[in-house]
Amino acid sequence: MWVIGEWTVRPELDRLEKGAETRHIAPRATDVLVYMAERQGELVTKEELLDAFWRGAISGDNAVHKTVAGLRRAFDDDPTQPSYIQTHPKRGYRLIAPARMSE
Repeated sequence: MWVIGEWTVRPELDRLEKGAETRHIAPRATDVLVYMAERQGELVTKEELLDAFWRGAISGDNAVHKTVAGLRRAFDDDPTQPSYIQTHPKRGYRLIAPARMSE
């Protein structure tokens, strides 16, 4: 389990929780989120995400963009003034919210 910003992430259930609110996210989005949480504050390139989670199953980085957009929606994060995921154009993404493992 992870705590990212105000949300508790339950990877085994593919969901985010904040108080009584629960949001389900796609399994691959959960994997990407945990990957980014493990590297909190570091730039994670689109190529790195493609290699780690799509393993050549697709061409191009549109799937990465869609996955990150879905995570932003789940967090109610504004890409122009992010609190959770910051975009580095043509490079990748950085999880900027505080992230820690929890029991």
